[in-house]
Amino acid sequence: MCLAQTSASHIPVPFTMMMSPPRTGSPIAGLPQDVLKYLFEVGTWQSDVVEDNIAFPLLVSQVCRYWRLTAFAMPTLWTAISLTGEPQDTEYYPLQRRSLALSGDCPLTVFVALHYSDTPLDTEYLWDSGPDEYPINTMARRLETLKDHMERIKTLTVLSDDYTLIYIFMFWLSESGYMFSKLEFLDVTFKGFGIRDNHKDGMSHGQDPIMLPPQLEMPALKSLFLSGTSTGRNVLPSAGLTHLSLCSPGANAQPSVANLRKLLRTAARTLEFLEIQHAAPELAAADDNAQHDTLEDERIVLPNVRELILGYLFPMEAVTMLKLCSYPRVQKLTIKDAMHTYEDGEGINLQDATPIMEALLLNGNHLPAVEDLTLEGILCDSAFNLAAEVLGLFPAMYTLVLNDCAPEFIPALSTPLRLGDTHCDSLPTPPLSLAAHPHHRRRKIFERHPGARRAQDPGRTQWRAHALSGSSGHLLDVVPKSCTCVSFQVCIARICTSWRGGAGVRRGAG
Repeated sequence: MCLAQTSASHIPVPFTMMMSPPRTGSPIAGLPQDVLKYLFEVGTWQSDVVEDNIAFPLLVSQVCRYWRLTAFAMPTLWTAISLTGEPQDTEYYPLQRRSLALSGDCPLTVFVALHYSDTPLDTEYLWDSGPDEYPINTMARRLETLKDHMERIKTLTVLSDDYTLIYIFMFWLSESGYMFSKLEFLDVTFKGFGIRDNHKDGMSHGQDPIMLPPQLEMPALKSLFLSGTSTGRNVLPSAGLTHLSLCSPGANAQPSVANLRKLLRTAARTLEFLEIQHAAPELAAADDNAQHDTLEDERIVLPNVRELILGYLFPMEAVTMLKLCSYPRVQKLTIKDAMHTYEDGEGINLQDATPIMEALLLNGNHLPAVEDLTLEGILCDSAFNLAAEVLGLFPAMYTLVLNDCAPEFIPALSTPLRLGDTHCDSLPTPPLSLAAHPHHRRRKIFERHPGARRAQDPGRTQWRAHALSGSSGHLLDVVPKSCTCVSFQVCIARICTSWRGGAGVRRGAG
């Protein structure tokens, strides 16, 4: 059952009513309290949906008096607070305050959604007239509800479908003087409502940067996610960030190269996850060679980043990030056409990613540890065999995911390399298998055969093709020699032939 289907704000909670105890000998009465507490914890937090986290303890507390008293005695069950919309139910805010009281001194997970359309037209407005009339009564009530608990907030997510609302809310939050001493995770999203690909709407606005509380008020901040918004700063609000996501900050809001360099240097030693989507400056490919040389000469080393996501509206944005930084320990790399993935790939013209492939070839030694490579919405229109050559840059690669790439991209991977090519021939590439993702007809996954890690005979590589149902297809034995990049391409060529011909795989799958 998905508890999110039941709005927590509309669940009646008769706090004053004492329910009868369970009958003697019933399964409910027979459960030891420690077991019951464990079940309550699992039931509350097994979901990533905040509405589920809120609804579960409310539901179990109404089963019987025993369960109710047990739930009320567990402050960790009541730490998820969701302030969404402006419900007409008069018990909405008392319910949130009751949860805050039951949570004791435990750290809080707070979710705030600011919907302009949810607010009645007779509430207060920031301006008296004109097209920019925005209600502030709702925001004031939410801040009033949270004001005595700011120091306990550990995770804060603020979403809005109107930039002015989110700007005002963050302004009030920043100017309040409250200490967010336990805040570790902050997500401020305009338009996206939890979707990181916020490019279509985020790129259209050109509003003033939002304000964030200063570093002294957020000493524990570890994760910062900004989508459709920007701070306009060239330093991060915390020097100890481990997770940073900047997505589509808005028209003309991308930082300059100098500011982006300063921004990343703030947490260069601590970052473990970095996501930059349409948030890097676009450098000209031909007439800005001096600036490209400067990027490489002053390259920033991010020694602890394990996952890197580069999304671009224009390919040179990704090129900037590849030239700007060195990522010696990145194990999971995603490069994606952000607009293409946002639109689900239908009817969108892919941009030529040749500059990105070239940048990878020139800077591949700065990504030596990649095990999982994901390419989304990629088109390589160059006459040179860049797609095939790039594969040889990742000797540790275990999985290659191609999602919504151009139809000719997979055959390009199997194109024989030019004689004398020095990029790939001598580089070992791991044995992989090809699978079609069961939930996406345009997604193809190349991965090592399950036994490849333990294989004692490195001279034989096996590939397995999977149908859309996920069942195993025909097992293909390939080149009986060491798995160099060339043999890897032969493997792909044979699988592509088998795929088109339906050998072991349903014709048309993938």
